[in-house]
Amino acid sequence: MESSHRIMVCQALSQHKKCTVKVEGTSMWPFIKPGDRVTIKNNFAKPIVGSVVAFFIENQLVIHRVIWFIRRGPKTWNVFVHGDSSPFSFSEIKSGIIIGTVKQLKRSNKTYNLWLSNPFGIFAIPLGFLFQCMVLLRLFLKKLIPFHASQL
Repeated sequence: MESSHRIMVCQALSQHKKCTVKVEGTSMWPFIKPGDRVTIKNNFAKPIVGSVVAFFIENQLVIHRVIWFIRRGPKTWNVFVHGDSSPFSFSEIKSGIIIGTVKQLKRSNKTYNLWLSNPFGIFAIPLGFLFQCMVLLRLFLKKLIPFHASQL
């Protein structure tokens, strides 16, 4: 997505509190497919495990599921996210870069509420717990072993 698209998305969210965009990637497949339209609402206040959030990385709009978060301050969190197509590969982002929460999915002239139609939503909390354990283990191992394998 070019920077002009980023500006348009951010302006729409600022003025209308929501924005509808066409999905191009496959990171949220099979639930969100290329060609689907998703509605992003900028009512994001606190990360909720299982919710789908939108954020920009180098002018690229990214839509991923929240799997866990760690509170870093009164209104700041580090949020762990992943795409449904690769649930065991996750990224850590700062909550400040999240522009909104995906609330609706439009496919073939039908509109779906994200939570009600998401077959993975029911697994979000147990998966979030599993990912929390993985993240804590990873952080523990980083402190325990302060060097990288490439230094061996």
